[in-house]
Amino acid sequence: MNMRDQLPFHPSASTSTTATKGTIHWEQSNSLNGHAFEIGYISDSPPSTLSKTNFGIAVDWPVSSSHDWHSVTDDVKARAAITQYALYQQDEGSKYKYILYFTNYEHYDYYFYDETGDRYEVNTYRNGDHYVRFNSERPKIAYVTGS
Repeated sequence: MNMRDQLPFHPSASTSTTATKGTIHWEQSNSLNGHAFEIGYISDSPPSTLSKTNFGIAVDWPVSSSHDWHSVTDDVKARAAITQYALYQQDEGSKYKYILYFTNYEHYDYYFYDETGDRYEVNTYRNGDHYVRFNSERPKIAYVTGS
């Protein structure tokens, strides 16, 4: 099944991508170990509230062979305010080998840690779908923190 059939839309390598829910704007950043990655957000997502509790939680989010959304545990939903994710390898020719999609319902400054210990920050000023494009030797997401 095609990625476009399962997720709201499939972002391209450009700095912004038009989609059915709005436009994805991409911002470049650097991981803890100095590797470039990109963060995407939809420009017309509703603003979030700022009530939250800091957290750190172990997760087991391996790279999937499909582009399907995956449900998270009840603990991740309750503590991290994340409802679903998709982590997969991008098509050949992309600058970044992996992409992580996730949906949140509460504003957090998230840090996603892969199995190398590298981390990717996504400050979710708005609730909804967010995206991280990155490269890693061990891309499985093992830990998530938020403040």
